[in-house]
This record gives sequence, structure tokens and C-alpha cells, in this order.
Amino acid sequence: MTMRTLRNDQIQENSPSIEKALGLTNGLVNGNVNKGNGGWVLVGEGATNGIGGDRSNGLTNGLTNGLTNGGIKKRTLMPFKDKKLLPRIVVSLVIILALLLPPYLTIREKILAIPVAIDGNFADWENVQKYQDEKGDVSAGNVDILLCAWRHNKLTIDFYVKTYSSLFGQEDPAALYVFIDTDNSKDTGYCILNLGADRLIRIVGWDGAIRSADVYKFNPYHQTLRKRPCYDWFAWEKMGGPEVDVRGAELEARANLQVSGYEWSEYRLLFVTSLFKDGGYLDISPIIGEKDFLRVRQEFQNLEKIQPFTQVKYANILLVSSGPVELSELVFKPLGTANPATMSATLRINGNEYTAHGVRGGRIVITLPAVTVEGEESAELYIRASGESGKTFGLMLEDVVCSGVPTVEVLGSPPIKYIDQIPSDIVIDGAMEEWARVPTIQATGGDVTNPNVDIVGVKAHDANDTVYLYAQVSGKIFEGLKIGEWIEKPKPAPSAPSAAPQPSPTPSPPTAKRARYRNTTDLLVINIESKDRADVKYRVEVKGRDYRIVEGRIYRYGAFGKTWTILGASVLANCSGSAIEIALPKIILYPIRNISEARITIKLSDALKRCDYFELNVVVINTSMAREYGWGSPTLTRSGGISWPTAWNLGCTDSDDSLHSNDTTEIVKVYYAWDTSYFYVKIVLNSTYGMGVNHMRNVTYAVYLNTTGDASYDWLVYNYNYTNMSYYKWDSSSNCWEYNSTETITDSDDDGAMKQDTNTTGYDVIMIAINKSKIGNNPTALTVATHFGVNYNMNGNTSNSPQISTTAFQDEASVEIPNLSTPYIILIPVIFAAIFMRKRVKKGA
Repeated sequence: MTMRTLRNDQIQENSPSIEKALGLTNGLVNGNVNKGNGGWVLVGEGATNGIGGDRSNGLTNGLTNGLTNGGIKKRTLMPFKDKKLLPRIVVSLVIILALLLPPYLTIREKILAIPVAIDGNFADWENVQKYQDEKGDVSAGNVDILLCAWRHNKLTIDFYVKTYSSLFGQEDPAALYVFIDTDNSKDTGYCILNLGADRLIRIVGWDGAIRSADVYKFNPYHQTLRKRPCYDWFAWEKMGGPEVDVRGAELEARANLQVSGYEWSEYRLLFVTSLFKDGGYLDISPIIGEKDFLRVRQEFQNLEKIQPFTQVKYANILLVSSGPVELSELVFKPLGTANPATMSATLRINGNEYTAHGVRGGRIVITLPAVTVEGEESAELYIRASGESGKTFGLMLEDVVCSGVPTVEVLGSPPIKYIDQIPSDIVIDGAMEEWARVPTIQATGGDVTNPNVDIVGVKAHDANDTVYLYAQVSGKIFEGLKIGEWIEKPKPAPSAPSAAPQPSPTPSPPTAKRARYRNTTDLLVINIESKDRADVKYRVEVKGRDYRIVEGRIYRYGAFGKTWTILGASVLANCSGSAIEIALPKIILYPIRNISEARITIKLSDALKRCDYFELNVVVINTSMAREYGWGSPTLTRSGGISWPTAWNLGCTDSDDSLHSNDTTEIVKVYYAWDTSYFYVKIVLNSTYGMGVNHMRNVTYAVYLNTTGDASYDWLVYNYNYTNMSYYKWDSSSNCWEYNSTETITDSDDDGAMKQDTNTTGYDVIMIAINKSKIGNNPTALTVATHFGVNYNMNGNTSNSPQISTTAFQDEASVEIPNLSTPYIILIPVIFAAIFMRKRVKKGA
């Protein structure tokens, strides 16, 4: 058996100073006071049943003879002659045990308050309350949280986490974040869910080992002095490191938070695990503290509109608690344009109904007398609206007031619905039903790993003085990110060859890519460019997080020189569910009075630069939505233009050469295709900036072609600054490139020979159509080269290689092409015909 000795606030295992003996209560009665050691002793199995020279067993293994702390010697047992005495003895023992029970519980509480040993032995956590998280709520098992727990001692905090599989067992980086709110205030610290975290513990690892472990504090001056938002990830400042031990799927750690002045009962913790792979996986635990927690989930009904003076079901509500929680109030914030004073809300729970009419302090408050939730409890929310036809109404659950439970977490984004009638005109009010009358331009879905920035449809409407835009995503608009960084394994440094064996290098710490916008918001950018005037450009930026808009600005380029100037610090926009609607007054878009001569590009991205794009080359914006094409469609075809291929051949994958810092010229992959008129080249770049930057401007793209099958290139297709595409032919007699002809590029769509697109992983793509009538044949090999900001004169250049120097090109990638002059799509029926004829010949034979 294992015996534990508690001395000077430390737990010692298998103490040799304690001898093993029997005892029903393990010495908790007779061993409470250790006169010999001068401290507390917790003995096992009644080891001594008393302190003194004569160590012996008692009458009932420490229950009777230990009452005087070892003062009773071993005696011969005598039978009871007076049968009335036995009940009195039993009653006396019960009274004595009842008196000694509170000191025992106090001792046990002190024992549990002492930090565990961070040694990978998780038996220390057996008697600590653990909180469960839903299993399978994230597909990556190593970051699927199952259990979490915590305990504290003075300034240090211990915590425990168990995941479905080994947390750091993957070859890809994974991280555990523990957000700690020390003052129980969501208004101070880092905003995540319903928490204002003042401290953060971050542990990163991969390949079965911990690579870094740090403790951070949130700097409040970022909010007060720098006017930064509370979700600014850059406000975290490193202050030390925790003690950590991990064994497979279990982890325990201890950290000194360096916090004073707050009670431990005020502390609230949130555990977040993240796997940095394939767009990222994230799991979030319930918010926990010393008291029970309550989590509220909402599932909203699919309503088209709300009938006036009629009670309609608005949402199903699931309440999940870690223990018995007594609810007292549900506080709702009215949404929409209707008068909230004429609204009412009803909650049905446990067979009872509780209704609130009107507003109290701008909120609709439902009072719940004597409603207790333990475990899971379902409820239904009903709303009733007045006869304000055409107005909108919705409810957002803002707070749950419950006795003794400081940790309440509310999840869900509420919809806003029209009352009675849906207006015929577009109204920026958060309700989207009126957009059903406007045709949708479909976009390719699933081409971004984050569904919340994956654009699947765009709409536009011209109302004489205003242009209205609408965008829908496959997920939920403006959810934002909880973790504002992306962690990558460090690339191994190249080492010089050596005959002597080299020791294994110490793993480098992981590198974290900070959010481009220095916080965790999603960003919607609308670029508006005049077709006639290159100096007239407008940009609309809308930031959002937690399913709501937090900031909007309008900029103009060239109003005061070649700079961007703020025209307005606010944008008329609203969002709900998966869509956002925006109004752009034409008076602000001066001098683009005729909006039909504008090009509109929509880009939606998150803080990790995962983004999607959509472009409109506007002919006339009206309710019929006449347009040239929808950006991102599988096949883009115009009269007299180019039909871009839908199937491509992968030529090569190019590694990150780290030749420069500009991602717009870093080649990732090269594809090719051809038909009877064009040879197509598609270049995938290591960038996700999209049309907001427009890579075709100020960037050089050169395609070296070998059309003869010999060892040298004989054609060069060259473009700079998006102006024209020049063809050069290699003159073997003069040993130099000679200018041959030019194709004019008018814009970025498919009526020219180049266009900018995005591939399925969200990276930027440059597509080039090379006129076969100019180069003669299909190439047998090609090399793509890129450079930013240099217009290099190739005419007369004597170098036949793209690897001239970094002054000419920054990156290059080469592709070998099968010498086939027939397009694949033509070969398919030929192959089937050949097989069919072969079978007929055999059958005839």
C-alpha cells in the first residue's frame, strides 16, 4: 500500500518513517495530532494508532484504542456483562467522530490545495473535480478535449487536460492555450467568448515532444493608450514559462501568474486546443471556475418573417450545467428597427411559461422564479411582435443571471426577421429576405479552408443614388478567429557536408505568423476602380468578429496625391447568419457618377490571410443584373474572348526558395494546358492578397518556351505592369533575344491574354494564354520566371536562361511537357475509337 506523509505543506510518497499497521479509519482519529513530529501526519491503515514507544493494534484497528492518541496499551478483551453499556459506547463514538469530521475535511481541503507534482503521474488528479467537453466536436482527435481541471496554491495555478489522442503526437504543430480571467470581468483583458482573459499559458509541440511553453500577460495599455481593440493578439507580452509534463493524451502544468489582489473564486479558465494543419482545427472547452458553469446553446428557427400579434417560435435553447444551477433572469437585447417596447418574449421550460413584455433599461428581461438546471435542460423561446409592418425584429441573449454561478457562456448568432411584409426596396437592416428578388451571381464554393470567408454568391442592386452589394459565405459571416496566430515548424537549416557524424541539432522554437491585421477580425474589402481613369480608385473596408461588424471605413485613392484618404469613418452595412449587405452612396463615389463604368472586386479574408475573391466588370447594375461574367466560375467565356480551360496538367511543384520577402513572386506550382488556339500556363503564387493588391501590376512574368525539342529555349513571352504581352524569339545567329510581336492586355478579365484568379487552396493564381499562332507549336518544356517592380529589357539580351540574376528575376520553375500536339480532350475519343476497332477486328478474326 502507498502511504503519504504530509509535512510542511508537501506530499511525500512511501515515507520510510511510518510503519504499516491496521486501522479502520487510517489513523484519521487517533493520529490527528503528531506530538512527536510537531506537524501533521496522515498515516495509512492505522499504522501506529497512537504516538508512543509501544506501537500496537487497538480494539478495532485504530477506531477505539486511538481515541487517546496512543495512550491506551494493548489489553485482554473482556466480554460485556452489561448489555446496556454497548449502545452508549456506540453513541459516544458516533458523537466523537462527528466532532472530529470537520477538522478532517479541513485537512483534506488543505491537502487538495497543495500543488501536485508535475511529473507525469496523473494519479494526483483523481480527487480533483474535472469538467467534460463534448467528444467528437472537432475531427482532429489529438485536439479534441475530453477532460480539463485546475487547482491553485497562493500565486501558482495547476491545470490538467486530457484529449482523445496524443496532443503533441502528430508531426504537425499543435498548441494548448489556457486563457485565465483573474478578475471575473469580461470588460478587461483579451476578449474570447464571454471571457476577459488577463493571463495566457501557451504550450506548443509536435513529434511527441513539447517545443515551447510560455506564460503571457495582457497589456491593458493597448486598449487605453493605443486605442487597440480587446481582441488584439499583439497585446500579449511574455512574462515567464510554466512547468509542464505530457504523457500521450494527458498533460499537467503549473504556472506562476504573478497576480495579487484577487480571490481564487473569481478566476475563470478557458482551454483551447489548436492543430495547425489543412486550414486549422480548433476545440474550446467550457468556461470553468471554482463554482459550477452554465453553457447556453441556441438553435434558431428558419423563419421568413414574423406575423404581427402572433406568437412564433424563435429558437430552441439548450442549457448545460456542471451542477445544480438556479436561474433567476434571462436578459435579451432587442435587434432590428422595430420599437422594442411593443415586443414580448416567452420562455417555455420544465412545462412552465415565463413571459416578459416591453423593455427594462433597453433590454427584455424574463424573470424565472425557482428554475433549477442540473445537467442538460431544453427550453423554447417564443417572440411576439406588434403591427409595425416592414420593420425588423430579433433577440440576442446577452446574459443569464443565476445564483452562485459566475461563469455563463452564451453561444449562437441570432437572425433578424421582417414583421408582416418584406419591403420591395433594399434596406440595410440585417434582414436579408428582400434580396431574394435580386439574381445571384454564383461563385465557386469550397475553395477556401475557412468556410466563414468562402464566398458562394454575390448580388448587386442599383437604386439611382445608391449601389447595394450583398455577399454570402458557406459558413457564418464575421465569426473571426479565437487564436490570432499560425504556428509552423522551423525549416531545417542547410548544413555543409562533413565526413564526421554530426550530433542531432536542438529543435528550434516554432515560428508563429502573427495576424496581418494585428487582431483576430475577419476583413471584407471592396475595391472600386474606374475603367476610364486609372487614378480613380475607392476601397471599402469592413471588419467583423463574433458575428457582428466592429469597424467600417471608406477610402479614396488619388484625391490628395498618390495616397489613400479616408472619406468616411463608418460604412452603412449589416450582417446576419451567412450574409452581409452594404450600401455605397454614389455621392461618396465621386467622380464615378456612372457606376456602369466601374470594376468592383470583393475580397473576404481572415486574420491568417485565408481569403476568397469575387470580381464584377460592371456593364449596368440594375435588378436584372446584366453582367459580363461571374468571377471564379469554372469556365469563363465571352464573345470574341478566351475560354479558359477547366482541367489543367500539373507541371511541377516549386519549393519555397526564400529568395525574397515578396510573396507575390514566390512560385508554388506551375500548370499547363492547350487547345487548338492557345497554350495556357497557370502560375500558383505563395500569396493570398488577391485582387486587392493586383499582382499583374508592377510584376514581371516571363515564360521561356522550348518548341523544337532541342536543348535550348526558342521563345520568350514577357509581361510587365499589366500593359501588354511581348513575344521574343531567340536568334541563334546573333545569340540574343529579338522582339517579335505584342498582344495588348486591356484588363484583368478574359478578353485579354492574362487574368488573375484564385485556386482551390486560396493562393493567388496568374493565368496566361499564349497564342499558338505566334509560337508555332506546343512547347516540349517551359520555365516560368517572376520579378517584382522591375521592367527588364529582354530585346538583345544574350542569356538564353531564365536564371540571369536576381536583378532580372527572383524566382523560377521549370516544366517538362510531353511532345503532344493534340489536346487531351481530342485524344479521348480517338483512344476509345481505337479500342473499339481493335475489338471488332478480333471478333471478325
